[in-house]
Amino acid sequence: MLGREITSKHLLSGYNYLYASVSGILSSADITIGNLETPITSDCQPRSTGMVFCAPTAHLPPLAASGIDILSLGNNHAYDQGESGINFSLQGIASVGLTALPPNVAQFVTIKNYNIAFIPFSFIPGLKQITPSEQEIKKLISSASLSSDLVIIIPHWGVEYTYQPSQEQVRLAHLFIDSGADLILGSHPHWIQPVEIYQDKLIVYSHGNFIFDQFWSQKTQEGIIGDYIFYGNQLIDARFTPTRIFPDGHPQIIPEQKAKAILDSMYSASWQK
Repeated sequence: MLGREITSKHLLSGYNYLYASVSGILSSADITIGNLETPITSDCQPRSTGMVFCAPTAHLPPLAASGIDILSLGNNHAYDQGESGINFSLQGIASVGLTALPPNVAQFVTIKNYNIAFIPFSFIPGLKQITPSEQEIKKLISSASLSSDLVIIIPHWGVEYTYQPSQEQVRLAHLFIDSGADLILGSHPHWIQPVEIYQDKLIVYSHGNFIFDQFWSQKTQEGIIGDYIFYGNQLIDARFTPTRIFPDGHPQIIPEQKAKAILDSMYSASWQK
């Protein structure tokens, strides 16, 4: 989330600092995905408060240099600046060489001869209701699975500031996989949530916060960077690197001792079905 205090604190100095501590790990993957919960617009008026987000175009060059390749706009703040805001975001992200994913649309990316379908779903009402129906979910995932090697779902879901996924998250996750999904990468709760293995597929219910101006608690300052390794269409390894957001807004990789405590807590709450 690049708006509010993340923007207003550094209007003059720029935003490259946000990625300085993590660009190495972001750049190391074949493809790196992020959830952009802020429309980027040319007429954004920075503010430090409020729940209607925007970020200025000064964020685009740092995003392009960060190591991130794909940004999902499938979330409840995508339409905070209306249709023009999301359209400008999609065009602006593409203009710096990144791939922008609109909500509830399958987008295909080829990497190392793999055709990968990415589908962002938003289940949290925003200024525009974009929640897909169960029939739409099944149809979109099933169709994508027929024309790709991997289907990766990026859902924005769940209950904020909760450690365990809701029953609805679990139901939807199983529906995704039963419909043909291979990996589920969740966001929105602002806290790290556990993982689940269902039908030999991995569900990451929430990665926590990566960049966000929620400085009031330890849990809202924590997140995980997930590293997912496939051989063919089989996930063979998943690694998690905990991060912490500093008061100036930038995430930093947590030292090993403290990172272990976060991962132990995450794993102990996870399960396999």
